[in-house]
Amino acid sequence: NVADSSTRHGMAATLAATFTRLHAHARDAHVARAGKGKRKSQRLGTGGGVLDAATTTPSTKNIAGAVGPVSCDADAMTDTVEFFLFARRKTSAGGDDERWLPLGDVVFERSTNVEDVARERYRILCEYARKRYLRLNVGKGGLEIGARVQKGVAKHPDARDATEIVYVACEETAFTWDATAAADATKRFGSFRAMLRLLNNAEPLTAAVKNRMLKASAQFAAE
Repeated sequence: NVADSSTRHGMAATLAATFTRLHAHARDAHVARAGKGKRKSQRLGTGGGVLDAATTTPSTKNIAGAVGPVSCDADAMTDTVEFFLFARRKTSAGGDDERWLPLGDVVFERSTNVEDVARERYRILCEYARKRYLRLNVGKGGLEIGARVQKGVAKHPDARDATEIVYVACEETAFTWDATAAADATKRFGSFRAMLRLLNNAEPLTAAVKNRMLKASAQFAAE
C-alpha cells in the first residue's frame, strides 16, 4: 500500500545518506604508520611512528584503543610474519560466494597466529571495512575476515597454496576488548601484538556506485 511504499522509500533514502556520510569519513580508521610492502600513499598514517588514541592526526578520529588494540611498532617485534587481510559479507545461507575485499596487511611475531590477531582486532577491521566498502553496509549477514600469506611462511596451514584466502575471524569468534585498556601501557597493544596497516584509499563514489547503493537499500527495505 501507499504507506508501506513511503516507508520503504524513506528507509532507502536514509541508507543512501548514511552511505554518503560514511564515504566522506572513510579515512577515520587510522591505526598504523606507513610501512614496507606498498606505496606510502596506500597506507594509513605517517612514516613517523605508530598512531594510537593519543596521537591521531588533527582531522581524524582513531578507533584503535576504543574497539581494539593499538598497533605495535614492527621494529619492536622479532622474527615476524605478514598476512594480507580481507573482508566479505557472510551470506544468510552461510555460503562463501561473496568476494573477498582487501583491507591491508598485518605484521606479527611468528609465535602468534593470524586467527588470534584478527579476532582481537575484529571490531577495528569491521569498522574500517564498512567505511571503505559501502556495499558492506547493506544486508543482514555479519562480516568475515580472511587472510592470505604475504611474507615469512609458505602459506596458511589451512590454505591449499600461497594464493588462497582463508577465513580467520567473524562476529562469533571475535575476542572481547576492554576499551579502558587503551590507557594502560601494559595492555594497550593487546594480548597478541601486531602492526595493522590498512589501505588508505576509499572506494570511489561514482554515479554508478550511488545507483547500486540506492537499488540495494530499496531491496533491503522491502525485505
